[in-house]
Amino acid sequence: MDMSFSLVRLCLGLPTEEGATTWGYALSGQTGMDTASVHNLLQQMVAEGWVEIRTETRAEKLQTENASRPPRRLVLLTPEGHRQVARVLRLARYDSRFSALFSNAAAR
Repeated sequence: MDMSFSLVRLCLGLPTEEGATTWGYALSGQTGMDTASVHNLLQQMVAEGWVEIRTETRAEKLQTENASRPPRRLVLLTPEGHRQVARVLRLARYDSRFSALFSNAAAR
């Protein structure tokens, strides 16, 4: 994938802990990106093998505060995704085009 401001923002928002999941709406809120952009990038990441997307199970949904909502589509980094996200962030950290993203991330 080409390095872009949106890609770096999304990579900063993805959970990097092994087995950790998130979902598009949460990523949108965390990164400040609109949901359409988040979902478009996630679909590109699926095509590249960076993430897997699965539907939240009933048991997972029942553990949340609002079990009546529709199931979430959960995003999980693959082993390749862990490598690629680390590479993107490593390269972006030293690229002046993305410096504002890293100073904002440090402030959180």
